[in-house]
Amino acid sequence: MYIEHPYFYEGKYYANIDGEMIEITKEVAYAMNNFYRSSSAKKALWKEGKFTGAWEPYGYRKSEHDRHQLVVDEEAAVHLREIFSMYMDGFSYSDIAKKLNADGVLSPTLQREYYKTREKPLPESKPWNNYEVKRVLQDVHCTGDCVFGKYQ
Repeated sequence: MYIEHPYFYEGKYYANIDGEMIEITKEVAYAMNNFYRSSSAKKALWKEGKFTGAWEPYGYRKSEHDRHQLVVDEEAAVHLREIFSMYMDGFSYSDIAKKLNADGVLSPTLQREYYKTREKPLPESKPWNNYEVKRVLQDVHCTGDCVFGKYQ
């Protein structure tokens, strides 16, 4: 389905949906316009190399001065290198998760919680698991790439 920006013509709102002009309500037109404005603003930030995601990837933090700038979290970066190293040495996701839990390493969820509250949570409250390890290993941000609009 292809939808263009809404149009205002002779006191009525219209949208081009799959090549057909359809009359829409004022509320729908405003919602569509806000969607296009926010997504184009994100695209502009992305083109400048800024981070536009809601949550920072594991191994990074949002800068205190600019929330669209990522800075390396040195503590998590050490663990991130360890995760990649273990994976390259043939460890399974499960083995990596067990090792991280045994070492008391905070999972990505707890790491975010720690930066929000500044109180170190117990690693047992949300331990590492196969899924978390796999997600970190497959996260393109961990290789230094930035992705925008992946799911559009």
